[in-house]
Amino acid sequence: WFAMAVPAREAAAAALGAGMNTAGFTIAYGVLLRPLPYAQAEHLVVVDADAPLTQIENWRRALSSFDAVGAYTHESLTVRIAGTPRLVMVALVDDQFFHTLRATPRSGRAWASGESGTIVVSTRIARQSNITAKDVVGAEVSVGGVAMTVAGVLPDAFAFPSPQIDLWMPAAA
Repeated sequence: WFAMAVPAREAAAAALGAGMNTAGFTIAYGVLLRPLPYAQAEHLVVVDADAPLTQIENWRRALSSFDAVGAYTHESLTVRIAGTPRLVMVALVDDQFFHTLRATPRSGRAWASGESGTIVVSTRIARQSNITAKDVVGAEVSVGGVAMTVAGVLPDAFAFPSPQIDLWMPAAA
């Protein structure tokens, strides 16, 4: 029986090594090699700075070597869509955010510069509310007790600044 145990132990060690190798490459691909789902992602730079929007405006004027500078923050707010209230991660973004990421809604549009009272939602929150992406555009939604109108719906692949974000609204709103 000892003669059979040695090859079995070696086979188990080889299988464990192969599994660990596969897991390592999968993590490396997901974190380092897989392209980001944004147009020209190799040109994106994220600066994690706790700065007011007025400071971002100063940076935008000073950083002439960048095509665009967008800003965001996020928080949880109560959102009432299709009559159902839910706690949603909301990104508060400036009017250059979608331009900077070259993000185009799959339905509707992003808001225009200086426009207020409009939001952009994820396909996921529309789906969870049993509303098609086409039908949710133009719908009135309560965000933190403030009535807003859905201007557009972003595609499933858009997940910035995090996959948990389901709603984007102007930071000045």
